[in-house]
Amino acid sequence: MIEKLKYVIKVDNEIQRWVLQVRKDVQILRARGDRLWREVRDLQKELDDLELEQEATQRRINRILQRVKSLTKPRSQGQSQLDVSSVKVSKHREQTN
Repeated sequence: MIEKLKYVIKVDNEIQRWVLQVRKDVQILRARGDRLWREVRDLQKELDDLELEQEATQRRINRILQRVKSLTKPRSQGQSQLDVSSVKVSKHREQTN
């Protein structure tokens, strides 16, 4: 009877250690999961920002292309002429060392 009781106590102690280890492991995994979800959320935000930036850039490119097309549109005699009145020219100075 005493041997059975010792065995039960031993098994109970092992189970308690196992339960504590499982709780510890679960806590670690939850922390990792929380960290991963934060990373996913941050990456999704960055992706959304990049997509918005890409859309804005595409709209700018489209406006520039439309402007170029309108400036190079054939005129009355079927020639392509550049309307220089609407072109902004900037001068660059050479730098001397």
